[in-house]
Amino acid sequence: MVLFAFSSNPGNGYVVSCGTDTAWQSIPEGLSDKIKATAAANDTVLSISVGKNDWFINTSSSVCCSQSGAVMTFLSSAEAQNNNIRLADIEQFVFMPNTPTGYFCATANRQMWSGLPKSMADNIRLSSSKSDIRCVAVGAGEQWIIVREDGSFAFSGISDDLAKTLKEYRAASKNIKYITFSVDKADYYFVEFEDGSTLYLFPTSWQPQIREYTNKSQDMAIEQSNRRNAGSASARMASNARSAALLDLATFNAEVQMLRNAETCARMALI
Repeated sequence: MVLFAFSSNPGNGYVVSCGTDTAWQSIPEGLSDKIKATAAANDTVLSISVGKNDWFINTSSSVCCSQSGAVMTFLSSAEAQNNNIRLADIEQFVFMPNTPTGYFCATANRQMWSGLPKSMADNIRLSSSKSDIRCVAVGAGEQWIIVREDGSFAFSGISDDLAKTLKEYRAASKNIKYITFSVDKADYYFVEFEDGSTLYLFPTSWQPQIREYTNKSQDMAIEQSNRRNAGSASARMASNARSAALLDLATFNAEVQMLRNAETCARMALI
């Protein structure tokens, strides 16, 4: 999987990560320091997000955030304290572009939010199940999307072209795995699908670097698929071998029984 986050400080930039490799441009100093430490420890980035003068990163060995901002505000809130939620419990954290302390926060078994666009919050509240949310994204201009585990999604404010493409992909069973929007530029987005393919719009100067990581992610997805297929083939071969062995044993037992029957008949004839 390739992770991507837009950065609005100290200038338009990004973070892109796949496995233990991460690259970035124009991100907060504290976040870049943490990424360097993560690379040195050969850790994997599991989720990452950047707000305005704010950031959050979840790696295979730790969870960190900026010393002030939406994450720390959330952790000091009554909801977090009443539910004994610690920084280490947070798996995903999405910043709101127009609300400095707004957020969408996901732990292993709970989702909480504050400062979401009203139509987005209403969509979540009216849902029959809030625990099936795969990911959310909120961007400039009140655009948002909610992606659920079954591949369905709800959105508002995104461009007609992106909406049309996502609907066509969904109709072809090409489901969204991860999506993010820029908090500054309403037209910028990044999408990764379950098959490892990607769809994005951002400055062309970023594309060579991002393409390197998306290609790596696709190669990893293909390798994993091949391993699964090889494992399935091996399992089928083993199953067929067991079936053949059982058939041979059944045939052997039948032949032994026939010999015994013949021997019994011969003895009866002698009597």
